[in-house]
Amino acid sequence: MKKIIALVLALALTVCLCACAEKAPKIEGPVAQHSNAYGYNSWSVHFEENEAGENVYTYMNDKAETVEVPAADMTQMLDRVVATCGEETLDNRMLNLYYQQTLYDFTAQYASYLSYIMDTNVNLDEQMSMNGDMTWQETILEAAFANFFQVSALYQQAKKDGFAMTADSQNFIDTLRENLDAAAVSAGFADADEYLQVSFGPGITYDVYAKFSEMNALAVDYGNSLVEGKTFTEEELNTYFDENTDMFEQMGIKKVDQNVIDVRHILLMVEEDAEESVWTETEQKAQQLLDEGAKGDATEESFAALATEKTEDPGSSGTGGLYENVYPGQMVETFDAWCFEDGRQTGDTGIVKTPYGYHIMYFVGQGDYIHWQAAAESYLLNNTAAELRAQVTEQYEQSSEPAGVVVLEYAAPTVPSAETEEDVALNPVEG
Repeated sequence: MKKIIALVLALALTVCLCACAEKAPKIEGPVAQHSNAYGYNSWSVHFEENEAGENVYTYMNDKAETVEVPAADMTQMLDRVVATCGEETLDNRMLNLYYQQTLYDFTAQYASYLSYIMDTNVNLDEQMSMNGDMTWQETILEAAFANFFQVSALYQQAKKDGFAMTADSQNFIDTLRENLDAAAVSAGFADADEYLQVSFGPGITYDVYAKFSEMNALAVDYGNSLVEGKTFTEEELNTYFDENTDMFEQMGIKKVDQNVIDVRHILLMVEEDAEESVWTETEQKAQQLLDEGAKGDATEESFAALATEKTEDPGSSGTGGLYENVYPGQMVETFDAWCFEDGRQTGDTGIVKTPYGYHIMYFVGQGDYIHWQAAAESYLLNNTAAELRAQVTEQYEQSSEPAGVVVLEYAAPTVPSAETEEDVALNPVEG
């Protein structure tokens, strides 16, 4: 279970981990920070059970030698406080939850092209990030620290203001233990504690996870409350869209003052390079289906039933051919033109040819908003929320000691191959 069941804030890459490490006071006692076999700065400690059922902790140094970390040292390192924000502290147990959640959020956000920027089969301390000036581990750690500062500041401010989390969030917290225990038993574990420690590493107990979850839930609810009821004028929406036209157009959003629409369709697919006879035959089938749909009551419900049975569109086969909140420019040109033709009325039907084949159309009706305005409002709201969260965060004194960090890892470290050795840019640990 790598996904943490908690509400979290967005990534905020605002802390310079390397700079902090240089300025941080010298850490007393054992540390995990080392230069790995790739020559990169690393905080990783690999763990696995031995035959006696005891956890063994190791890391690989820059000479490709396996170094064992005594269990007592690991306990001391996991208990170490590596950051503070106001009255809240962050030890390495909690940091590992922030680290895993930050990594999950990042990979989910960039899933569509993650393979172009990160090798998910290689440990994060063994590869450079897309910026090329630090490893992915350093990048994710930066964001994890930043998330802790923001979450803990919002959490403390919410407590100070007497703010209560929403009913849904409170229910999530109240049933957390019950749900985790049930998930643990279902997965073959004794209880939530065993489940969490297998998922996130030794020492990550339910109590640690529960505090993490409560802080995040309250922080998110409080952050949302800062912009609750916030609205923008048409002038503000127009100005923001005009200033960010390139960004919106890259997302296919054009400034067209037409409401979104709902439409149902039945797709009969044709290969784009198919012979003309195939297209003609498919068009005839489409006309037959349109005629069939016009029989009887010819309602939206009857069309939906026909679409469920006949459509070849996997994206809408489970919804009776329905596409909701379609905005101008979202669909291919001829499909789009039919949907937004002047005078289009609820119940209108027709046949549209696209590169995918023939579509039997049923116009459901107009929505109640204009998409470009909604998109501009969403971005403005997010920006406003981010600014307000940052203002709260800045009110609380912050400190960090990255040199004392330890990152628990399942995956064993690897040794660079002859090919990778040529590309490794050394980044040894100083001091």
